[in-house]
Amino acid sequence: MEVELDDELYERLEVFKKIYDTVVEEEADFEEFVNCVVSFGLDKMLRDAIPEGEEWTTIQGMFKDNPEYITDFVSDVWKELKEGQEAKERTREEIEKTRKYIG
Repeated sequence: MEVELDDELYERLEVFKKIYDTVVEEEADFEEFVNCVVSFGLDKMLRDAIPEGEEWTTIQGMFKDNPEYITDFVSDVWKELKEGQEAKERTREEIEKTRKYIG
């Protein structure tokens, strides 16, 4: 796939890559960098497209249009949250055990 950018935008991308490389702490491939910029831009535009306070209405609309997708998605999110919480609890328990030995 090929995308044409105007010269000014391309130059801004080239210059901004310095910041990206500093943040990720390595010199990234230019194509990887551009993919990341576009991905972040799309995420931001999607957030801006859904008016604040209308998130629930949006989810309800998605459920009406594609109930299987949204139920799978919400179930997966809950599983990930639960697994994350369980991992935090295990870590806390390990810290407590260590404190008993040190104590």
